[in-house]
Amino acid sequence: MKIAIVTNILTPYRMRFYSEMNKQLVEAGGALKVFVMTKDLPLRPWNYDDLKDVFTELMPGNKIMYKGQDMLFNFSINRRLKKFGPDIVILAGSWTYATSWQMMMKKLTGAKYYFWTESHNVRATPVRSKSGFFAHLKANFYKRFEGYCVPGKYATETLNGLVDNHGERVRLPNLVDNEYYSESIEMRKSQTTFRKLHNLPLDKKVFVTPARLITIKGMDTFLSQIADNKHRQEAVFVLAGEGPLENDIKEIATSSGIDVRLMGYCNQSKVRELYAAADFFLLPSLLDPNPLTVIEGAFSGLPLCISKYVGNSPELGIDKQNGVVFDTVVKDSVIEAFDFVMNASKDWVSEAGSKAYSVAKENFCTDNETRKLLSYFETQISRS
Repeated sequence: MKIAIVTNILTPYRMRFYSEMNKQLVEAGGALKVFVMTKDLPLRPWNYDDLKDVFTELMPGNKIMYKGQDMLFNFSINRRLKKFGPDIVILAGSWTYATSWQMMMKKLTGAKYYFWTESHNVRATPVRSKSGFFAHLKANFYKRFEGYCVPGKYATETLNGLVDNHGERVRLPNLVDNEYYSESIEMRKSQTTFRKLHNLPLDKKVFVTPARLITIKGMDTFLSQIADNKHRQEAVFVLAGEGPLENDIKEIATSSGIDVRLMGYCNQSKVRELYAAADFFLLPSLLDPNPLTVIEGAFSGLPLCISKYVGNSPELGIDKQNGVVFDTVVKDSVIEAFDFVMNASKDWVSEAGSKAYSVAKENFCTDNETRKLLSYFETQISRS
Protein backbone atom coordinates (compact mmCIF):
# COMPACT_ATOMS: atom_id res chain seq x y z
CA MET A 1 0.00 0.00 0.00
CA LYS A 2 1.23 3.46 -0.93
CA ILE A 3 -0.02 6.55 0.90
CA ALA A 4 0.51 10.15 -0.15
CA ILE A 5 -0.07 13.00 2.30
CA VAL A 6 -0.32 16.52 0.87
CA THR A 7 0.25 19.28 3.43
CA ASN A 8 1.06 22.97 3.51
CA ILE A 9 4.20 22.78 5.69
CA LEU A 10 6.08 20.26 7.77
CA THR A 11 5.55 20.72 11.49
CA PRO A 12 7.64 19.28 14.35
CA TYR A 13 4.59 17.88 16.09
CA ARG A 14 3.46 15.74 13.13
CA MET A 15 6.85 14.28 12.24
CA ARG A 16 6.56 11.50 14.81
CA PHE A 17 3.29 10.33 13.22
CA TYR A 18 4.72 10.55 9.72
CA SER A 19 7.80 8.58 10.79
CA GLU A 20 5.70 5.87 12.40
CA MET A 21 3.45 5.61 9.34
CA ASN A 22 6.51 5.36 7.08
CA LYS A 23 8.02 2.67 9.29
CA GLN A 24 4.89 0.52 9.36
CA LEU A 25 4.27 0.92 5.63
CA VAL A 26 7.85 0.02 4.69
CA GLU A 27 7.74 -3.04 6.97
CA ALA A 28 4.63 -4.16 5.07
CA GLY A 29 6.21 -3.53 1.67
CA GLY A 30 4.51 -0.17 1.11
CA ALA A 31 5.63 3.44 1.01
CA LEU A 32 4.77 6.92 2.28
CA LYS A 33 5.35 10.24 0.56
CA VAL A 34 4.58 13.56 2.24
CA PHE A 35 4.27 16.30 -0.38
CA VAL A 36 4.91 19.76 1.10
CA MET A 37 3.54 22.95 -0.48
CA THR A 38 5.89 25.54 1.03
CA LYS A 39 9.18 25.71 2.88
CA ASP A 40 7.99 28.04 5.64
CA LEU A 41 5.16 30.25 6.90
CA PRO A 42 4.92 33.31 9.22
CA LEU A 43 4.86 32.60 12.98
CA ARG A 44 6.42 29.17 12.39
CA PRO A 45 10.02 29.35 13.69
CA TRP A 46 11.21 26.39 11.63
CA ASN A 47 11.38 25.47 7.95
CA TYR A 48 11.37 22.46 5.68
CA ASP A 49 15.13 21.89 5.93
CA ASP A 50 14.88 21.58 9.71
CA LEU A 51 12.44 18.67 9.48
CA LYS A 52 12.78 16.96 6.10
CA ASP A 53 13.10 13.19 5.93
CA VAL A 54 13.47 10.46 3.31
CA PHE A 55 9.71 10.34 2.82
CA THR A 56 9.16 14.10 2.38
CA GLU A 57 9.23 16.11 -0.84
CA LEU A 58 9.13 19.90 -1.10
CA MET A 59 7.28 20.92 -4.25
CA PRO A 60 8.23 24.02 -6.24
CA GLY A 61 5.53 26.64 -6.05
CA ASN A 62 4.41 30.15 -5.26
CA LYS A 63 3.21 31.67 -2.00
CA ILE A 64 1.12 34.81 -1.68
CA MET A 65 0.34 36.39 1.69
CA TYR A 66 -2.83 38.50 1.91
CA LYS A 67 -4.09 39.97 5.19
CA GLY A 68 -2.23 37.32 7.16
CA GLN A 69 -3.60 34.45 5.07
CA ASP A 70 -1.40 32.28 2.91
CA MET A 71 -2.32 31.24 -0.63
CA LEU A 72 -0.25 28.40 -2.06
CA PHE A 73 0.19 27.33 -5.68
CA ASN A 74 2.00 24.10 -6.62
CA PHE A 75 1.22 23.36 -10.25
CA SER A 76 3.16 20.07 -10.33
CA ILE A 77 1.03 18.38 -7.66
CA ASN A 78 -0.87 15.99 -9.92
CA ARG A 79 2.19 15.05 -11.93
CA ARG A 80 4.05 14.21 -8.72
CA LEU A 81 1.16 12.18 -7.35
CA LYS A 82 0.88 10.24 -10.60
CA LYS A 83 4.59 9.44 -10.52
CA PHE A 84 4.33 8.13 -6.95
CA GLY A 85 1.17 6.12 -7.69
CA PRO A 86 -0.58 6.10 -4.29
CA ASP A 87 -3.53 3.93 -3.27
CA ILE A 88 -4.56 6.53 -0.68
CA VAL A 89 -4.21 10.31 -0.88
CA ILE A 90 -4.74 12.37 2.29
CA LEU A 91 -5.07 16.14 2.05
CA ALA A 92 -3.85 17.77 5.24
CA GLY A 93 -4.03 21.35 4.00
CA SER A 94 -6.68 24.02 3.67
CA TRP A 95 -9.50 23.63 1.17
CA THR A 96 -8.84 27.22 0.05
CA TYR A 97 -5.40 26.51 -1.43
CA ALA A 98 -5.13 26.52 -5.21
CA THR A 99 -3.01 23.38 -4.86
CA SER A 100 -5.85 21.59 -3.08
CA TRP A 101 -8.35 22.46 -5.79
CA GLN A 102 -5.98 21.48 -8.58
CA MET A 103 -5.40 18.13 -6.90
CA MET A 104 -9.11 17.42 -6.55
CA MET A 105 -10.07 18.58 -10.03
CA LYS A 106 -7.97 15.83 -11.58
CA LYS A 107 -7.98 12.85 -9.23
CA LEU A 108 -5.91 9.75 -9.97
CA THR A 109 -7.89 6.77 -11.21
CA GLY A 110 -7.89 3.99 -8.63
CA ALA A 111 -6.78 6.13 -5.69
CA LYS A 112 -9.05 6.96 -2.76
CA TYR A 113 -8.95 10.53 -1.48
CA TYR A 114 -9.42 11.51 2.17
CA PHE A 115 -9.57 14.98 3.70
CA TRP A 116 -7.90 15.31 7.11
CA THR A 117 -10.20 17.90 8.67
CA GLU A 118 -9.81 19.12 12.24
CA SER A 119 -11.86 22.30 12.16
CA HIS A 120 -14.96 22.63 14.30
CA ASN A 121 -17.54 25.25 15.24
CA VAL A 122 -17.16 25.10 19.03
CA ARG A 123 -15.66 28.50 19.69
CA ALA A 124 -16.00 31.44 22.04
CA THR A 125 -16.98 33.85 19.28
CA PRO A 126 -19.90 33.21 16.92
CA VAL A 127 -19.09 31.38 13.71
CA ARG A 128 -19.06 33.87 10.88
CA SER A 129 -21.65 32.78 8.39
CA LYS A 130 -20.25 32.54 4.90
CA SER A 131 -22.14 33.85 1.93
CA GLY A 132 -24.25 31.33 0.10
CA PHE A 133 -21.65 31.14 -2.66
CA PHE A 134 -18.70 30.35 -0.39
CA ALA A 135 -20.71 27.88 1.71
CA HIS A 136 -21.71 26.07 -1.47
CA LEU A 137 -18.10 26.17 -2.74
CA LYS A 138 -16.76 24.66 0.49
CA ALA A 139 -19.38 21.91 0.53
CA ASN A 140 -18.66 21.19 -3.12
CA PHE A 141 -14.96 20.78 -2.37
CA TYR A 142 -15.52 18.54 0.66
CA LYS A 143 -17.86 16.25 -1.24
CA ARG A 144 -15.15 15.44 -3.78
CA PHE A 145 -13.53 13.13 -1.23
CA GLU A 146 -14.33 9.46 -0.64
CA GLY A 147 -13.75 9.86 3.06
CA TYR A 148 -12.57 12.03 5.93
CA CYS A 149 -9.95 11.68 8.65
CA VAL A 150 -11.40 13.28 11.78
CA PRO A 151 -9.87 13.50 15.27
CA GLY A 152 -12.99 13.36 17.41
CA LYS A 153 -16.46 14.54 18.38
CA TYR A 154 -16.29 18.26 17.56
CA ALA A 155 -14.75 17.82 14.11
CA THR A 156 -17.16 15.01 13.23
CA GLU A 157 -20.22 17.06 14.23
CA THR A 158 -19.03 20.01 12.15
CA LEU A 159 -18.25 17.77 9.17
CA ASN A 160 -21.70 16.17 9.36
CA GLY A 161 -23.27 19.61 9.26
CA LEU A 162 -21.41 20.34 6.04
CA VAL A 163 -21.65 17.09 4.06
CA ASP A 164 -24.40 15.21 5.94
CA ASN A 165 -23.69 11.47 5.62
CA HIS A 166 -21.46 11.69 2.53
CA GLY A 167 -18.26 9.64 2.63
CA GLU A 168 -16.46 7.44 5.12
CA ARG A 169 -15.24 8.53 8.55
CA VAL A 170 -11.94 7.30 9.97
CA ARG A 171 -10.52 8.43 13.29
CA LEU A 172 -7.17 10.18 13.02
CA PRO A 173 -6.28 12.22 16.09
CA ASN A 174 -3.20 14.34 16.17
CA LEU A 175 -0.42 12.22 17.60
CA VAL A 176 2.82 13.00 19.40
CA ASP A 177 5.97 11.17 20.41
CA ASN A 178 4.24 9.71 23.46
CA GLU A 179 7.31 7.84 24.71
CA TYR A 180 9.33 11.06 24.64
CA TYR A 181 6.80 13.06 26.65
CA SER A 182 6.08 10.19 29.03
CA GLU A 183 9.64 10.56 30.26
CA SER A 184 8.46 13.77 31.95
CA ILE A 185 6.79 11.62 34.59
CA GLU A 186 10.13 10.18 35.71
CA MET A 187 11.81 13.56 35.29
CA ARG A 188 9.25 15.11 37.64
CA LYS A 189 10.82 13.18 40.50
CA SER A 190 13.56 15.79 40.14
CA GLN A 191 11.07 18.64 39.86
CA THR A 192 13.08 20.92 42.14
CA THR A 193 16.07 20.59 39.83
CA PHE A 194 14.05 21.59 36.76
CA ARG A 195 12.44 24.51 38.56
CA LYS A 196 15.84 25.83 39.56
CA LEU A 197 17.12 25.28 36.01
CA HIS A 198 14.42 27.55 34.62
CA ASN A 199 14.34 30.00 37.56
CA LEU A 200 10.87 28.96 38.69
CA PRO A 201 9.76 29.34 42.32
CA LEU A 202 9.58 26.26 44.53
CA ASP A 203 6.68 27.53 46.63
CA LYS A 204 4.10 28.23 43.89
CA LYS A 205 1.89 26.02 41.75
CA VAL A 206 3.25 26.06 38.23
CA PHE A 207 0.98 26.13 35.16
CA VAL A 208 2.64 25.55 31.79
CA THR A 209 1.16 26.72 28.47
CA PRO A 210 3.05 25.89 25.27
CA ALA A 211 1.26 28.11 22.75
CA ARG A 212 1.70 31.09 20.49
CA LEU A 213 0.80 34.38 22.15
CA ILE A 214 -2.19 35.12 19.94
CA THR A 215 -5.81 35.97 20.70
CA ILE A 216 -7.33 32.57 19.93
CA LYS A 217 -5.12 30.86 22.51
CA GLY A 218 -6.98 32.85 25.17
CA MET A 219 -4.13 33.49 27.59
CA ASP A 220 -4.79 37.22 27.90
CA THR A 221 -8.49 36.54 28.53
CA PHE A 222 -7.73 33.90 31.15
CA LEU A 223 -5.30 36.13 33.05
CA SER A 224 -7.80 38.99 32.99
CA GLN A 225 -10.46 36.69 34.47
CA ILE A 226 -8.30 35.81 37.48
CA ALA A 227 -6.83 39.32 37.90
CA ASP A 228 -8.53 39.82 41.28
CA ASN A 229 -8.64 36.20 42.43
CA LYS A 230 -7.30 35.49 45.90
CA HIS A 231 -5.10 32.63 44.63
CA ARG A 232 -3.47 34.50 41.77
CA GLN A 233 -0.23 35.22 43.64
CA GLU A 234 0.13 31.57 44.66
CA ALA A 235 0.61 30.50 41.05
CA VAL A 236 3.16 31.06 38.29
CA PHE A 237 2.21 30.87 34.62
CA VAL A 238 4.94 29.68 32.28
CA LEU A 239 4.24 30.57 28.65
CA ALA A 240 6.36 28.71 26.12
CA GLY A 241 5.73 30.63 22.93
CA GLU A 242 5.98 33.99 21.24
CA GLY A 243 3.57 36.23 19.40
CA PRO A 244 1.94 39.66 19.05
CA LEU A 245 0.19 39.59 22.46
CA GLU A 246 3.41 39.53 24.46
CA ASN A 247 3.15 43.16 25.60
CA ASP A 248 -0.57 42.86 26.40
CA ILE A 249 0.11 39.82 28.59
CA LYS A 250 2.96 41.64 30.35
CA GLU A 251 0.65 44.56 31.12
CA ILE A 252 -2.07 42.31 32.54
CA ALA A 253 0.47 40.46 34.65
CA THR A 254 2.04 43.65 36.00
CA SER A 255 -1.24 45.41 36.79
CA SER A 256 -2.75 42.38 38.56
CA GLY A 257 0.34 41.05 40.31
CA ILE A 258 0.29 37.72 38.50
CA ASP A 259 3.61 35.91 38.08
CA VAL A 260 3.95 35.25 34.35
CA ARG A 261 7.15 33.91 32.81
CA LEU A 262 7.50 34.49 29.07
CA MET A 263 9.92 31.85 27.82
CA GLY A 264 9.76 32.65 24.09
CA TYR A 265 9.92 29.87 21.55
CA CYS A 266 10.94 26.59 23.19
CA ASN A 267 12.09 23.45 21.41
CA GLN A 268 10.72 20.04 22.36
CA SER A 269 13.50 19.36 24.84
CA LYS A 270 12.85 22.56 26.77
CA VAL A 271 9.07 22.06 26.68
CA ARG A 272 9.53 18.61 28.19
CA GLU A 273 11.65 20.09 30.96
CA LEU A 274 8.89 22.61 31.65
CA TYR A 275 6.33 19.79 31.81
CA ALA A 276 8.57 18.11 34.39
CA ALA A 277 8.75 21.35 36.39
CA ALA A 278 4.99 21.99 36.28
CA ASP A 279 1.99 21.02 38.37
CA PHE A 280 -0.67 21.65 35.70
CA PHE A 281 -1.06 21.93 31.95
CA LEU A 282 -3.10 25.00 30.94
CA LEU A 283 -4.68 25.84 27.58
CA PRO A 284 -7.53 28.40 27.73
CA SER A 285 -8.14 28.64 23.97
CA LEU A 286 -11.07 30.50 22.47
CA LEU A 287 -10.77 28.44 19.30
CA ASP A 288 -8.47 25.45 18.78
CA PRO A 289 -9.01 22.67 16.23
CA ASN A 290 -7.05 19.77 17.71
CA PRO A 291 -3.98 20.92 19.68
CA LEU A 292 -1.19 18.44 20.18
CA THR A 293 0.10 20.19 23.28
CA VAL A 294 -2.86 18.87 25.29
CA ILE A 295 -1.84 15.35 24.30
CA GLU A 296 1.74 16.12 25.28
CA GLY A 297 0.58 17.41 28.66
CA ALA A 298 -1.51 14.30 29.27
CA PHE A 299 1.36 11.95 28.37
CA SER A 300 3.54 14.02 30.70
CA GLY A 301 1.24 13.07 33.56
CA LEU A 302 -0.11 16.57 34.20
CA PRO A 303 -3.69 17.42 35.19
CA LEU A 304 -5.31 19.22 32.25
CA CYS A 305 -6.77 22.70 32.73
CA ILE A 306 -8.38 23.31 29.35
CA SER A 307 -11.22 25.30 27.87
CA LYS A 308 -14.25 23.65 26.34
CA TYR A 309 -13.23 25.26 23.04
CA VAL A 310 -10.18 22.99 22.77
CA GLY A 311 -11.01 20.58 19.97
CA ASN A 312 -9.89 17.40 21.71
CA SER A 313 -11.33 18.32 25.11
CA PRO A 314 -14.17 15.73 24.77
CA GLU A 315 -11.61 12.97 24.22
CA LEU A 316 -9.04 14.09 26.81
CA GLY A 317 -10.65 16.18 29.54
CA ILE A 318 -12.75 14.69 32.36
CA ASP A 319 -13.82 17.62 34.51
CA LYS A 320 -12.75 17.39 38.16
CA GLN A 321 -11.19 13.96 37.54
CA ASN A 322 -8.10 14.42 35.38
CA GLY A 323 -8.19 18.21 35.51
CA VAL A 324 -10.80 20.88 34.82
CA VAL A 325 -12.72 21.99 31.74
CA PHE A 326 -13.96 25.60 31.72
CA ASP A 327 -15.41 28.35 29.56
CA THR A 328 -12.70 30.99 29.11
CA VAL A 329 -15.09 33.84 28.38
CA VAL A 330 -17.30 33.17 31.42
CA LYS A 331 -15.53 34.54 34.50
CA ASP A 332 -17.44 32.39 36.99
CA SER A 333 -16.43 29.27 35.06
CA VAL A 334 -12.76 30.27 35.02
CA ILE A 335 -12.77 31.19 38.72
CA GLU A 336 -14.47 27.94 39.72
CA ALA A 337 -11.90 25.91 37.79
CA PHE A 338 -8.93 27.96 39.05
CA ASP A 339 -10.09 27.82 42.66
CA PHE A 340 -10.64 24.07 42.36
CA VAL A 341 -7.09 23.25 41.23
CA MET A 342 -5.49 25.79 43.57
CA ASN A 343 -7.31 24.18 46.51
CA ALA A 344 -6.65 20.62 45.31
CA SER A 345 -4.59 18.35 47.53
CA LYS A 346 -1.27 16.87 46.43
CA ASP A 347 -2.95 13.46 46.28
CA TRP A 348 -5.65 14.77 43.93
CA VAL A 349 -3.06 16.42 41.68
CA SER A 350 -1.06 13.20 41.51
CA GLU A 351 -4.14 11.06 40.81
CA ALA A 352 -5.49 13.50 38.21
CA GLY A 353 -2.16 13.44 36.40
CA SER A 354 -2.19 9.64 36.38
CA LYS A 355 -5.73 9.65 34.95
CA ALA A 356 -4.74 12.11 32.24
CA TYR A 357 -1.89 9.79 31.28
CA SER A 358 -4.18 6.74 31.23
CA VAL A 359 -6.68 8.44 28.91
CA ALA A 360 -3.88 9.47 26.56
CA LYS A 361 -2.31 6.00 26.58
CA GLU A 362 -5.65 4.39 25.74
CA ASN A 363 -6.53 6.69 22.84
CA PHE A 364 -3.44 8.51 21.56
CA CYS A 365 -0.48 6.10 21.38
CA THR A 366 1.16 6.80 18.03
CA ASP A 367 2.07 3.23 17.06
CA ASN A 368 -1.37 1.84 17.99
CA GLU A 369 -3.38 4.58 16.29
CA THR A 370 -1.20 4.42 13.17
CA ARG A 371 -1.68 0.66 12.98
CA LYS A 372 -5.46 1.07 13.26
CA LEU A 373 -5.47 3.68 10.50
CA LEU A 374 -3.39 1.58 8.11
CA SER A 375 -5.54 -1.48 8.82
CA TYR A 376 -8.63 0.53 7.95
CA PHE A 377 -7.12 1.70 4.67
CA GLU A 378 -6.04 -1.84 3.77
CA THR A 379 -9.61 -3.02 4.29
CA GLN A 380 -11.03 -0.23 2.15
CA ILE A 381 -8.58 -0.94 -0.67
CA SER A 382 -9.36 -4.65 -0.65
CA ARG A 383 -13.06 -3.89 -0.98
CA SER A 384 -12.65 -1.61 -3.99
